Amino acid sequence: MINNVLLAYAALLGLAAALRMRYRTWFALLLATLVALGLGWAYVRDARVVARAPAYTQDLIAGLRARPWPVQPAELAQLIASLRALNDLRDANALQPLYRLQVAHGLAGEPVEQFSSVSEALAWTPPPKPGARSTPWSEEMRTERRALTGMLEAQAPRLSGWPPDLARDLPLKADASEIAPGVWLSPAPENHRVGTLQFPVSVHHRGAGAIAAAQINVVVQDPSAADAPGGRRPIFSCHAALRDLAPGETRVFGCALPVSLGTDRRPLQRVLDNIEAFRAGTLDVHILGGGTLDADLLKVPQADTLIAPELQHLEQLKESDKQALARRNAVEPYLALWLGFGTLFAAGMVFPGLRRGCLSVPATLALAAAGFAAALLGGWVLGTHTSGIAGWEPIVAIFSAFEFGMPFIGGLLFGNLLYLRQRVAQK
Repeated sequence: MINNVLLAYAALLGLAAALRMRYRTWFALLLATLVALGLGWAYVRDARVVARAPAYTQDLIAGLRARPWPVQPAELAQLIASLRALNDLRDANALQPLYRLQVAHGLAGEPVEQFSSVSEALAWTPPPKPGARSTPWSEEMRTERRALTGMLEAQAPRLSGWPPDLARDLPLKADASEIAPGVWLSPAPENHRVGTLQFPVSVHHRGAGAIAAAQINVVVQDPSAADAPGGRRPIFSCHAALRDLAPGETRVFGCALPVSLGTDRRPLQRVLDNIEAFRAGTLDVHILGGGTLDADLLKVPQADTLIAPELQHLEQLKESDKQALARRNAVEPYLALWLGFGTLFAAGMVFPGLRRGCLSVPATLALAAAGFAAALLGGWVLGTHTSGIAGWEPIVAIFSAFEFGMPFIGGLLFGNLLYLRQRVAQK
C-alpha cells in the first residue's frame, strides 16, 4: 500500500508539472474527487442497494396479513404455503392450529370462525372456558373431540351367539351362559350372588375422516327422565377403545354390566329390559370421550402459493442483492482506503493554502513531524484496543505512522510545490 501511495504521489507530481494549474484549482479538484469517492462509498454501503429483497419480503408478508380471512381449508393451506415460502415460519406455525380447527369444524358440522383479516386471526384468542385453557390449539383439540364423537353411532345388534371377533379379543368365561339372545351371564367366582352381563355393542363410523384412536363411553339414558332434578343419570354405560377406524366401518365390542343374582330376579330382569330397549332404539344413546383423528386428515397439505409472481420477483431481487453485495465487498475497502488517504492528503494541503504561500522549511518539518506523530499515536491506540495483537502494538504503530502519515506529508509538500511554482512563474 505504501508503494501505491508513492506511485500516486509521483503521478500527481507529473500531472502538476504538465498541467501547471493554480493551487485553488488543484484543491477544488481534490475536494471534488473526495466528494465523488464519498458518494461512491456511501452508495455501495447503502442497505437499499444490497438488501432490497428483505424489504420486499416484509411488504409481501404485510400484504398477506392484510388479506381477508380464508374460510376454506384449501385456501388457508395456500396462505400457509405462501408464508413458508417467505420464511415467515412464526405466522405459518401460528396458522396451523387454525387450519386443523377449520377441518375439525367441518367434520363436526359446525361453522368456522370468522375474522376480518389474517392479522385478526393471528391475534385471536378463543373465549375462555371455566377450568380450560384458552388457545387456538386447545380450541382445536375440543373441536376435534366433538367431531370424533359426532362421527360415531352406537347400536346394540341382536346376534346369535358370541361374535367371533369378541371371542378372540374378549372370550367368555367357561361358566358363562346365554340367558337371552346375545346376552351372556357370568357369575363372579368369589360371590355367586353377583355376576356380569355381557352383550355386543356396535359402533359405526358415519363420518368422512379416518379415526386413528378413540376412547369412548357409550352412555344410555332414559328419555322420559329429561326433567328429573339434577339432570338425567345414565342407565348404564359401556367403554370401548378403538383404533384405525375407517369411514363407513363398523366395529363390535363387548359391554359388561354388573348385576345382582340374588333370589330377587327383578334387578336382573330390569337390566335385560334396558338392553332390549337399547336394541329397540327407545333409549337415548350418547357417545362421550375423545381420541385422535388420522394425522393426514389434519396435516396442512402441500399447496400452491397465493403470490407466485411476487415470489418470482423476490428471487430476482435476492440474486440482485447477492451481486450488489459481492460488488460492495470487492470495491468498498478500496474506496474507504483511498477516501481516507485523500482526506489526509487534503488536510496536509490545507496548511499552505491557509498561509496562501509556500511554508518555510522549519514550519514544513514541524507539521510533517506532527502528522507523523499523530499517525503513530493513532496506530498505537488502535493496537491496544484490538484483540489478538497483544505485544505487537509498536509494529502496528510504526506501520500506521508510515501508511497514514505519508499522505498528510505528501499533501503538505504538494501544496508547497504548487505555491513555489506560482512564485517562480510570477518572477
